[in-house]
Amino acid sequence: SQLSSQFRDIATIVMQKTYNPETRRPYTISLIERLMHEIHFNVDPHSGSKKQALEVIHELQKQFPIKRSPMRLRPEQEV
Repeated sequence: SQLSSQFRDIATIVMQKTYNPETRRPYTISLIERLMHEIHFNVDPHSGSKKQALEVIHELQKQFPIKRSPMRLRPEQEV
């Protein structure tokens, strides 16, 4: 269904934007999905996946050792 695919999209975004500070490795998609279930996250079909992913990260940070990945800047293009 659309909600389960959006749930997976949100989990994927969360996975890409976070890491485990103890191992300095990204969390797996299945672990992120399990944590999302644990905090009783519900997909809002009227809101964008990226916005919801940022809200999920915020909620997860309150309960689990999870950190935002540093922003990667693209190298400037040669002219």
